[in-house]
Amino acid sequence: MKGIAQRPNTACSGLTGKRTKFARLALAALVALSTSANAQSDNANHYDLTAALDPASGALSVTGTIDIVADKRTAEIEMLLNGQLRIEQISFSREAEMQTENGITFGTYPLPRTQRMLIALAQPMEPGDHLQIALAYSGRLTTESFEMGRGIVSPLWTELSADALWYPVWYDEPDIRYTLSLDLPPKFDVVGPGRYDRVGDGKWRLSSPGIVNTRITFAASDSWTIAEREIGDGLMGAVYTARRTAKTDSILTGLEQAFEAYRTFLGTPALSTGAIKIIYPGPEVEPTYPQQAYVAGNDFIVLDESDLQVQLDTLNHEVAHLWWSRGAPATPDEFLSESIAEYLAKRHGGDLWGAEWLERQRERMRARSERIDSSLLESDGFTGDRQALLYNRGPAMLFALEDRIGRGAIDAILREVYSRRADTLDDFFEILSARHGKTMVDWARDRL
Repeated sequence: MKGIAQRPNTACSGLTGKRTKFARLALAALVALSTSANAQSDNANHYDLTAALDPASGALSVTGTIDIVADKRTAEIEMLLNGQLRIEQISFSREAEMQTENGITFGTYPLPRTQRMLIALAQPMEPGDHLQIALAYSGRLTTESFEMGRGIVSPLWTELSADALWYPVWYDEPDIRYTLSLDLPPKFDVVGPGRYDRVGDGKWRLSSPGIVNTRITFAASDSWTIAEREIGDGLMGAVYTARRTAKTDSILTGLEQAFEAYRTFLGTPALSTGAIKIIYPGPEVEPTYPQQAYVAGNDFIVLDESDLQVQLDTLNHEVAHLWWSRGAPATPDEFLSESIAEYLAKRHGGDLWGAEWLERQRERMRARSERIDSSLLESDGFTGDRQALLYNRGPAMLFALEDRIGRGAIDAILREVYSRRADTLDDFFEILSARHGKTMVDWARDRL
């Protein structure tokens, strides 16, 4: 996800076509830490998996359970799984039938190497009802098999990212808790969001930091380099690379500057762990989508591969997600996650690199917004316009609002949105109306 997820101004660096565009948007919606009121309900799905992975060959075998908890009346469940994996056993605690389909379309994007698991329930589930799924599956993952999200499989660096679909994913209800027992060759180290503990030779235990919609994700290597330092008030920052690069110190400095700017603005982020890990394999490692970046678990930032200033601009967006990760993905409410994070990142970049840099970014966002016929208010699902609406039209409106009411006034609005844990665009408009009147709300809506 920016958010974390692909930066719009680096999206075309060596990548073309529908496959690229989908990769950019998927993580934007689905990887950020969930801090909304809905995500803090008891309806999170629980994944308890045991996985064995050989990074040299890509061989993966998984057994475990998925406890599905319905958020609404549910008659069928559609899950996606990497097409390289075979389901060997599956059973359900309720009467249900499952069909699988390979080579699917998701939203408006064809995914020839992805499979759909369609589970039809004999009796619909009501909100709060559970469905336990016990399953076993295996196969061989390769870097080329990842269609929806960034992924890498090699001994030097293996990264099973949020949307590599190495386990079944239900996008309709993304809030989860997870525990993962992971077996790797003995020399491998692991890093992940939340807790990740070595429990034996080649054996690791990972668990989510509360209820998240990050997906289970981790990186592993038999030879990586870790650079770390304190970035303020006891908070540690660490950069994990396949090989130490000259960018490492600049990335840590960028982390320190962005974190302090947002902490001064909004206070300590929720669920802060006291350490932030930046996952940056470096230019010699080739993920499926090198221009993709996201944040997971409030402490795990996956950085893209691009020019240093563009990387730092990306980092500013991902750090903002430690505070701004709310609003349902693929809906207008995602404005409260992606558009606000992008606005704050560009604003912070202007403070660092000057007014001319900021004006170039604003002009780029305005130009991209003008080429889109649809409205962010009508966003519905993973469509081609979604990325441009969230990362251009949304922040462009916020900058125009700042021009009208001033930076102090927009800061007051964002502080109230944050303190109230508001998670819908209507909440934002309600606060804007209370402070500046309905006419200002109408003006803002017209620009989305």
